[in-house]
Amino acid sequence: MIKYFFLICLFMTSKGWAECAPMNLSELKKSGLLKKGTPLVFFASWCFDCKKGLEEAKKDSLAIALFDDKERAEKVYALTQSKATCIYDRDESIGQGFQVHALPYQSVYQGSP
Repeated sequence: MIKYFFLICLFMTSKGWAECAPMNLSELKKSGLLKKGTPLVFFASWCFDCKKGLEEAKKDSLAIALFDDKERAEKVYALTQSKATCIYDRDESIGQGFQVHALPYQSVYQGSP
């Protein structure tokens, strides 16, 4: 049930741009989106170099917004026309779990962070 809720949130565009599903690390693990081998692209709206990673991200990737305002992150995500699924780290637990201290940062999920 939770998985379907997050998928619905991902496709809602009531504000005129793509939405990033707000999650913490626990919710991301339970969502079913995080699988071994999943490419992870961490980004923020203010990170110019992150935009290239978003543009190149494939459909099976997760674009994870960190250290940012949700609305700004969603606008940048939409402008890059990324094919990745967008997640907003609502309490910084995802960034902490993956030990992201600087952006841009990309990784491939290999198991529990």
